[in-house]
Amino acid sequence: MFTLRQSLAALAAVAVAPFASAVPITTVSRIGASSNGMDILDLQVHAAMSQQNLSDNTTMIFVVDTHTSKITCRGSWAPEGPFPEGEYIPCGNTTLGWNLKQDTFKGMNDFVLQMEYTYTDDSVGPYPYNRVTEFSHANITSDVLDCSVQTQTCKQCDHNITAIVYAEIA
Repeated sequence: MFTLRQSLAALAAVAVAPFASAVPITTVSRIGASSNGMDILDLQVHAAMSQQNLSDNTTMIFVVDTHTSKITCRGSWAPEGPFPEGEYIPCGNTTLGWNLKQDTFKGMNDFVLQMEYTYTDDSVGPYPYNRVTEFSHANITSDVLDCSVQTQTCKQCDHNITAIVYAEIA
């Protein structure tokens, strides 16, 4: 998985390469395999505390429907950080990764979830130029999560959560 910064830097490097190198540059002007976004299903966030309250652990698990497959993602972090920001954390396979948008985690029901999804699409070009990467994000708030102070758990309500695609490269 690449970070958004690495992916954009690679794209910029190809764009400034001399045209004599015969490297095809493809700009995707449509939303690809995930339509207008990916659906987040069964999002759960848990805070587990030790008996002595000396250590806390926040865990998150969710399923992403890319509209071609359903992939389970999970991760954990200490409540004081560091939060899973920066590098994308691979999900159940290597085509999808997630992280939290930098400086957005305010609590178990207030953060921005980001995803990077890579797939092949022969309509954008022949191999190896048929690889597409979409970047998406979803605002996670108390509007979509039902939280319990007693159990220190937040679970997705009946509301749909869609991670909207904001960038795509091929």
